[in-house]
Amino acid sequence: MHVKRHWGAAVAALTALALVSQVLYGVTSAAAWGRPVVVLVQAASIQESSPTKSVVAQCPAGKKVTGGGGGITAAGGATPNQGEVEVTEMRPIAATAFDSFRVTGTERDEGFAGNWSVAAYAICTDPLPGQQVVFNTGPADSNFDRINQISCPDGKRVLGTGARINDGGGQVHIREMGARQPDRDFASVSAGEDADGFDGSWSVTTFAVCVDADAPVTMANAVSRFNANERTKTVTATCPAGTHVLGTSFSGGVPNFDLVVARLAPTDDLNVLNMTMYAPDVEHAWGAGIQAFCSQADVQSSFPLPKPSSDVTVVVPPEQAPKANSPGVWVDVPGLTTAVYTVSGATLTATVSAEIYTVNSVWLRVLVDGGVTSPSDVAYRLAGAEFDGTRSFTFGRESMPAGKHIVQVQWYSNSGQVARIRDRTLSVHSEAGGALAHVAAESDFRVKSSLAWENVPDLTRTVFAPSHGNIKITFSGLTTNSSGKFLARAMVDGQPTEDVIFEDPGVVGGARSYVFVRKDVGAGPHTVAVQWSVDPGTIPGASIRLADRALTVFASPEFTDEGGLVESASQGSRQTVTSTSWVDVSNMGATFITAVPSEDVELTVGMEHQATRDRTFLRALIDGRPVGQSEVELATNVTHTHAQTYTFVAKNLQLGTHTVQVQASVDSGAGAVIGDRVVAVTYKTRHGTDFAQPYSSLAPRVGQIPSVAICFDPRRPGHAPPTSAYLRALHDGGDGGANAQAWYRENTGDQFGFATPTLVGCNDGNWLPAPAGRTGTWYWDTGNFPLMWQDALKAADPFFDFKAYDRDGDNAIGGDELVVEIIRPQNNGDGTTQWASAPLDGFTMNVRVLDLYLSASTDTSHRLVNVGLLVHEGAHDILGAADMYWSNTLRPGRYSVMDNHTQANHFDPFHKLKSGFVLPGLVDTTTLTVRTVPLASVESRREITIVFDPARQDKAYFILENRWGGNGANYDGNLPQGIAVWHIVEDAATMDQFPPPFSGDPAGSGEWGRKGVRLMAVLGQAGQSTTLTYADGTPARVRITAKAGPAEFVDTEIAKI
Repeated sequence: MHVKRHWGAAVAALTALALVSQVLYGVTSAAAWGRPVVVLVQAASIQESSPTKSVVAQCPAGKKVTGGGGGITAAGGATPNQGEVEVTEMRPIAATAFDSFRVTGTERDEGFAGNWSVAAYAICTDPLPGQQVVFNTGPADSNFDRINQISCPDGKRVLGTGARINDGGGQVHIREMGARQPDRDFASVSAGEDADGFDGSWSVTTFAVCVDADAPVTMANAVSRFNANERTKTVTATCPAGTHVLGTSFSGGVPNFDLVVARLAPTDDLNVLNMTMYAPDVEHAWGAGIQAFCSQADVQSSFPLPKPSSDVTVVVPPEQAPKANSPGVWVDVPGLTTAVYTVSGATLTATVSAEIYTVNSVWLRVLVDGGVTSPSDVAYRLAGAEFDGTRSFTFGRESMPAGKHIVQVQWYSNSGQVARIRDRTLSVHSEAGGALAHVAAESDFRVKSSLAWENVPDLTRTVFAPSHGNIKITFSGLTTNSSGKFLARAMVDGQPTEDVIFEDPGVVGGARSYVFVRKDVGAGPHTVAVQWSVDPGTIPGASIRLADRALTVFASPEFTDEGGLVESASQGSRQTVTSTSWVDVSNMGATFITAVPSEDVELTVGMEHQATRDRTFLRALIDGRPVGQSEVELATNVTHTHAQTYTFVAKNLQLGTHTVQVQASVDSGAGAVIGDRVVAVTYKTRHGTDFAQPYSSLAPRVGQIPSVAICFDPRRPGHAPPTSAYLRALHDGGDGGANAQAWYRENTGDQFGFATPTLVGCNDGNWLPAPAGRTGTWYWDTGNFPLMWQDALKAADPFFDFKAYDRDGDNAIGGDELVVEIIRPQNNGDGTTQWASAPLDGFTMNVRVLDLYLSASTDTSHRLVNVGLLVHEGAHDILGAADMYWSNTLRPGRYSVMDNHTQANHFDPFHKLKSGFVLPGLVDTTTLTVRTVPLASVESRREITIVFDPARQDKAYFILENRWGGNGANYDGNLPQGIAVWHIVEDAATMDQFPPPFSGDPAGSGEWGRKGVRLMAVLGQAGQSTTLTYADGTPARVRITAKAGPAEFVDTEIAKI
């Protein structure tokens, strides 16, 4: 600790600041500069009592950070006790994806007893000529104060500044963060210890945003009074007319330098820069000053939510008894489906880990938008014991197009060979810029008998590390029982990683994977290959075999504001587990830091494993709590050494430092030996597509379902049948009118629906008749509707091959195989969805039918009712959609076709979200200050916005959607328009405990369609607003305001209150 006093420097800084106020530089370049569009992005941390917290304000796509600010706020909006919390970091971050501005607040060494939060303000513009961010970190030592500088490259000048205190322990403050004037050729940060000094070593990092030297910049400076009788000083600088704040800086002076910056913030219109500074101990005269870098620009108050440039989306179905497949046909693995978003050119990978139970072979594949990934499929499990342990494999696709995509995991077993699955996870990772690479090869079994290490055929890839960090290498392969010991390793830039026993002789083959790691690699390209070798043991000429295979490589720093990659590997040490209680697996811990309040985590555990007998169990914990499937049966009765891998996943991990543990246990009397082992943790900021996953009967879907329409007419008096042409037009719109196919195309973005039906018995004047004795009103008089459906199916049987659509051969036809419509004439449309049984094609079959009553009237009103019935009942069949009509004040009404079908309006946003039909943006209320978002028409752009609090764990949140009829051009054309505000309650216990207000009988327990999806308001006029409240009555402290009337894009303010 060194205590110094510098009176002169403090006064000189403020005097110089006052002398250069309002100086204009570089005006000759105004024409070349143009008028860039600038936006102000605000974010705030959670308000609680931890001693240090950070927040990042992220620029919109295409914008670059020029400067920013930050501030500290205590509970109730006050400032913490006159400076007991200070800003210790305010810095611009230039990134390949989204620029940002990061702010950190730190309690001083005496601490602060109350709750507080830190805010960040990012000033973001269109890219400017020569724009770049440079920085410099000074030496670390225990000097009392220091000045650190960074110069802009030749021909460039400072436009914005930033500073960070490193290892200051709450006893070092930023005194000055500015640029030398008038030249602005370098940025400077002055920092010092508090009055009683600091024993530790600390350093300062200085940041500068640089642009071409002839940029038209005006410095708007302001200083406070220089006196000793004020503990707080607030300073305001105003940009000249026609210019706006693009960069910020400040300075302060006091003899012992003990100052605290509590707030540096531009106004929303970017016309004014404000600063509040405190002197905790007022002994001498002091002052404060600010400098706003002003330039001509156009301020944009509304900007879209960012779309992710990289993402980890994880799926973990609830733990249940094993689920059976449908043998003989590819079907979705229950619960393993999700929507994701990728930028153009990104690589997408999907890792599937699961327990598979069967004595037969099972194949797995991953589809993206209905097409196979690489490899196209793999024998996930070969025939053998019913269960021998978990399996894992990574599929992928490079060069993805930009946009939303649907990822589905499917499985297959031969006809008559049922398989079951349990404890399964799906982790989907997308990354651009070459940081994620995937290559796969499909072949018959390759045989190797050489002891020499050689590259596995076709498994070499180059990955680009964006900065210094780690590399994760996943080798997935299909093996089979061989005579030799299969050894594997990775090569990174020609240097080997640890090797692993991939498989000993005697181990049942199938999909197997292992993760190799390489830590502390530099930025730039790295070449990665997988190698294999055989250890023959005592068998001369022993060999190993490998068929379908894949290499996945990911490079990342350990920490960024959007996520990172941490790894831990151990080789050579063996651990024996004999306990039936959970014990830590040694050398498999890890620590990582999440910088935002909600992140998704992929936690991959790999190890060499050998058991004496019985079962070995595995689990992963973050912060002492099991994640994903709380435990898995790693291996059962596998007495030979083999590589075993499982990817655990965690959703919605909240901000802070996190610790990872891996634990194992065994059955009583059993033992397991764990050899080489590895843990790799990939974590990313959570995005809206993470909500587009299975819920109850809903799941993301793609494709077209074939259909058949059976025209059955019992000849009720007064109910004329529609014509054949009209029926076809109701389905395909051949006459240009409203129709079911166009409706599904508009609602799903041409992603899903049912095809034009085969019409059976629909010839005009010759519909299929009811049997003798059951004509007229007989079915209605007797109430024997199941017999009517059976009669209709039997009447259609000679003309249609139902059995051909029974893909899995179970003598049942559901909405995933064939849409079966039974149409009866009726003047006023109606319908249900039912199961019917009938002898068809020589088999007794159960058929899910759309029980439809359609009108022959062709006027617009009746036509919309007919189309509404088709899509409503069809949605039950092909989507698992829920009925929503009931007597409660928050029912959707015409804002969901699942409530009121009479006008054929759109689905509500929850059905669209869970079916993967919309791209959801995400607003986290814990970091929200105020934000104006141009909400796009859900009908034309298929986007929604989710407003959520991570602490509620997805049990309850809000959805905003812009319902706009397109001037009558879409299926919401006759709907009252505006910003629809929905409250979603996914948790069944919560919706039952706090149901919507019903008039009459309440809906049944867990009826999410009638209790979990609640329309709170429709904001149809400029200035109309509503505040958000959870079902349990807790205020969300968020107000939604429509800033304009109905349009395709409506600026909507989302504000914390």
